[in-house]
Parts: sequence; C-alpha cells; structure tokens
Amino acid sequence: MTRLRINYTNNVDSFKYLSYNRDVKKGESESHIKKIALKILEKGFRVPIFVKKNREVIDGQHRIEAVKLLLSDKRFNIKSIDIPYIEYKNDEDDLMITLNRDRKDWGFDDFAHYFSTKGNLNYTLFLKLRKEYGLTAFCILQHNRLFGGRVQLIPIDKKDKTSKTLKGFIVKTPSGYNESDFKSGKFKLTKESYEKFRDYFGKFIDSDMLITEWKKTYFLRAMIYLKIANKSMNLNTFFKQYSKYPKQWNNGYTEYEHIKNITKLYNYRAKHRKIKYALGMVNK
Repeated sequence: MTRLRINYTNNVDSFKYLSYNRDVKKGESESHIKKIALKILEKGFRVPIFVKKNREVIDGQHRIEAVKLLLSDKRFNIKSIDIPYIEYKNDEDDLMITLNRDRKDWGFDDFAHYFSTKGNLNYTLFLKLRKEYGLTAFCILQHNRLFGGRVQLIPIDKKDKTSKTLKGFIVKTPSGYNESDFKSGKFKLTKESYEKFRDYFGKFIDSDMLITEWKKTYFLRAMIYLKIANKSMNLNTFFKQYSKYPKQWNNGYTEYEHIKNITKLYNYRAKHRKIKYALGMVNK
C-alpha cells in the first residue's frame, strides 16, 4: 500500500495543469470556483491537491483557481495561502479517473475530453456530435445503442415493482454502450455509427417538424424504442406522414404518450407496413 505524505507550499504558480484533465476555463466553472474560494476563506484548506512529481495537478484544479482568486481579489487582503498537496508516484492517470468517477465530479464531457486527448477516437466523435447537433450526452448514449449496439428488448416480470423499466421490458446492450463503460474508457462509437447519427438527425433537421417538437428526451427515446421493436420502421415515412397529415399529430409529454402519438400518425391511412407499439403496449 502506498503511503501518502502531505506537503505544503504557498507558491500557487508552481502548479501546472495536465492538458487531458478537465478544462477549468469553462464558463460553468466560474461559479464553482467562487464557492470553493469562499469555503477556503471560511474553513481553510481541507482537501489537499494531488500532483505528479513536477506538481502537475491530477486532482484539485478548481481549488488552485480558487486560491488564485482569493490572492488576486483586493477585498480579501490575503498575501499568502499555504496549499496542502500530495505527490502521487504510482499510476496518476488511473487515480485521476478514479477520483472523479467515484466522487461524480466529472461530467460526460470531462471524461470525453480526457480520453479524446489520449487519442481515443470514440470520444472524439462523441464530442463532435455534442458540438454539431447540441445533443445531450444521454441522448447520444441511447442512440448509439440503436446504431451500433445490437439492442434487445428483454421481457421481465410485469409484477416486479422494483423495476424501473417501462411496461415490463428491459433494454439489454453489449459492453461499450453504457454509462460505466463511458467513464472507464471503454466507450464505443464507431465511424459507421457516427455517420448513422448524421444521417438520422439530418432527417430531423430537414423535416417540417419544429426543433422544439422533436428535440425532446422522451420523444427521441420513444422513437428509439419503436425502431427497436419495428425493424421495418422508416424515418422518412414518418416525416412524410407528418407533412401530409399535420392535424393527426399530437404533442406528448410522457414517453408513453409519444409512443402512442408516433404510432398513430405513422399508421394513419397507411399504404406502407404498419408499426406496433413497443414495450408491451397493444395497438388499439
């Protein structure tokens, strides 16, 4: 077991940031840094900084920025702050991931940035989708299962009240397509799946449907479940129906309502192959 010793320094400029750690210059970090600064001012430095041998920060970038803020703000009249730090000599990259995953400080973009800068193309493509289409991380993960994960709907006991799944089904995906895989560097988003994303959401953007109508978590999830349950379902057919029979479309709020509304419109006066409700629902 590694023995850790706490050291102290008042030279805040001696700490360096790793390029693959999270970006502390993001706009949302500013308010977080101010909160940390006030805590340090009130209660002192309670959590040490983890660094490599040359004081490259593994964990504690926001605390370093908070110290800089306190020293630069003339209202506090602070000349020096003793900063506790621990020099970690083992696998510092593993420690960085473990600390942020276990404390849930890192978001999906932080993990993606880390693994992308390490040369992992899967995470680079994830970040491109976030930027190009403004999709949430959760949305990308769910659709990635559809495009590359061979998703299955597995029936479970409908009387199982402890289940969080809808209508007695659970979504089963192979490794590489869930949240824990994403945070451990095992996420899979191939170039082929990336092109499927572009084609799929390009159809939404080019359609007559307003972005405020389709860019909803429950609507997109409902569409995923229907496509899993109906292999013949065609997105172009849905948008043609939407344009041809606008009065048949109803906006929904819940996932269940969206599934019903999509199915109703898709099957209206259909000359194409009709679809069935997903998740154990029965067409009426």
